[in-house]
Amino acid sequence: MLFFSSLKRNTGEAFLPPHFPLAKFQQIPESCGVYYMLNSKGKVIYVGKALNIRERFKGHFSGQVLPQLKQQLKTEVVDLQWQLTGSEFMALLFETLEIKRLWPMYNSAMKMPKTLWGLFHYQDGSGYYRFQVAKVTKNIRPLESFFSAEEANQFLKTGIETYQLCQKLSGLRKVTCAQIQDQTCLGACKSAETPESYNARVEEFISLIKKSKRDLMLNLRQRSRGERVLLF
Repeated sequence: MLFFSSLKRNTGEAFLPPHFPLAKFQQIPESCGVYYMLNSKGKVIYVGKALNIRERFKGHFSGQVLPQLKQQLKTEVVDLQWQLTGSEFMALLFETLEIKRLWPMYNSAMKMPKTLWGLFHYQDGSGYYRFQVAKVTKNIRPLESFFSAEEANQFLKTGIETYQLCQKLSGLRKVTCAQIQDQTCLGACKSAETPESYNARVEEFISLIKKSKRDLMLNLRQRSRGERVLLF
């Protein structure tokens, strides 16, 4: 153990958990996907997503946020598995589903939500579909629920980028996109795009969210040419 610890220090990997092999760390891809931390019994104890899985794994064991929980996680992790997704949006969807399916102990301990946040949608007086992030209540069911407003907003931002939606109509901006020269908006917030054209892309986004909750195929960007992305 002393020799292994010394080896990790000499190779600049002193941050690694004591029971996590250096060889395994070197295999972790620097790609976008969802990852699973496992303990010595082979049980998943944490699920996460990242644009760069290797860098995100390293980040779990540095910083001052929840230091006691991080130390406990560091003590228990012995293995890492991952699933590449090809896009950040796919990773966001897949992570949400996997946490709900597995509910690993450290996801629960680190989030500890007092309340859930939801992504809601409605149609305004001009006929445009809008989004709103708000606390989940018993009266209205959201399109998707999240542990925090930050997670919900990040999910929404990714959807906006993917489908070229408007941040103002999505509740993330108070002024029109033209005022800050946002070229990703096609003009819905200043009525330069018709509600029919804009709403068609919103409906694609909503359809994708709903499909992610059922046993249907999601047609998302692939990791390589010729690959089909399937999420069950």
